[in-house]
Amino acid sequence: TLCAKGLCLAVEGLEEAALRCDDTASLDALVAAAALRVGEVAATSQLPRLAFSLASLGCRDEAGAFFPAAFERIAASAHRLVPGQLALTLLAVATVGGDRHISSQALETLLRRVGDVTAFVGAKESLHLLRAWCLLSAEFPPRIVTSLLSTVAMMPRTMLSESEDNALHQVALSLTLEPAASEALQAAQSAGAGSVWEHCWQPEEVVGERTGREESSDVGPWVRSFIEEEAKASLTDWRVSKGARFAAGFYRTACLLKPRPDGGSQAHAAGSIAVDIDADRPSWLEAPKDVWTRLKHRHLVLLGQRTIWINARSLELLPDEAEQRVGSSRRRQAVRDLLPPEFLQKFANSPGTIGPRKATVCGE
Repeated sequence: TLCAKGLCLAVEGLEEAALRCDDTASLDALVAAAALRVGEVAATSQLPRLAFSLASLGCRDEAGAFFPAAFERIAASAHRLVPGQLALTLLAVATVGGDRHISSQALETLLRRVGDVTAFVGAKESLHLLRAWCLLSAEFPPRIVTSLLSTVAMMPRTMLSESEDNALHQVALSLTLEPAASEALQAAQSAGAGSVWEHCWQPEEVVGERTGREESSDVGPWVRSFIEEEAKASLTDWRVSKGARFAAGFYRTACLLKPRPDGGSQAHAAGSIAVDIDADRPSWLEAPKDVWTRLKHRHLVLLGQRTIWINARSLELLPDEAEQRVGSSRRRQAVRDLLPPEFLQKFANSPGTIGPRKATVCGE
């Protein structure tokens, strides 16, 4: 059995190795061990990193044994959190889903602490705080947002990694798309005689999503092809566009389902549907948890785009026939179960259904 310090070091090492773990039993064991030691881990120097690492690994904590207690302990010592510790904590809350694992009072305490540290926060810490804020708060105080953005603007964009550069653009998109952020956007655009916003808003320069996340496994591209085949063979109301892009090309999805001009009324009422196929997440995940994907889907919804998320890894590890074919009948039926009902309205009932499964649907 690891001591509290040993547990923190082990979990941090696993997180930094960027391991993708499909063994839920091992992840559950990590959470159980952390729950036993949550009272022994230093509330400010160790617990934020432990919570962030477990959240990044995809630990579920369905029983609420670790994260609620950890966040309450950290919030109780919020006045002693330095910016890096606060950023890790809020990113952990954003990743595991704040509503389930943290009380509104504790979250309010942590967000209030952000306003206290803006005067001595670094550029990258400011970026992390802004990303978490965009997911966790319904309000965008102009003073806090402008102060953090001004700090980020002190660092040349060339010193940011590609992922950090994309993250900054996500923050800027939140300010332009969120109705509650209108005052903060105006303040940011005026700060530094416009230089702060000019630094942060560079849609022509930012890389965005380079390639589809569905390409990292054999199943991902097959899912997209299967949807295209089904649309051609069985459905007359829809057509499929490959590799759809949104937000001036910053975001992409594997495909876009569009109602045909002469299609049925149900298809037109549904509007287009973006299909985001992800092969980079743990197989058991039923909804995206990472900050990037959650902000992406929120932005697509704010742009008026209905989106579904399909975890290709869950299909890859699906019990298969003896031939272990990528396009097995079980996988074909599983994909049908994941697609919206209006897209499948003309399918006849298929034998061999493996049970109801749903994709995450945004924008309904």
